[in-house]
Amino acid sequence: MKKWIDAIKNKLKATHRYWIYGGVSICLLFILSFASATHSSINCRSVDVLITDENEYHFVSQKEILNTLTNQGTEQIVGFPISGIQLKNIENTLLQNSFISSAEAYINMKG
Repeated sequence: MKKWIDAIKNKLKATHRYWIYGGVSICLLFILSFASATHSSINCRSVDVLITDENEYHFVSQKEILNTLTNQGTEQIVGFPISGIQLKNIENTLLQNSFISSAEAYINMKG
């Protein structure tokens, strides 16, 4: 009789564990989908340009980089939805300048 009761308890514990894992998984999926939807509706708020060794080498300036990215000011980045910003294209555009050896474009959660 005790073995039978222990077997039922073990089955209930396993079932209870699956319900907990399932509930946690559903909550995580909900949170991630909400964060993704919120992130895609954010507009770009600013563009920060960081040039390493800027004081030592004066081959390219922040203004030149911003002009390149905005097609000489005819295209806007600030105010544009971040979901439509193609980071790889930005990096490739910058790398076309022979004075730029590497480029890293990224978006943070603030836009």
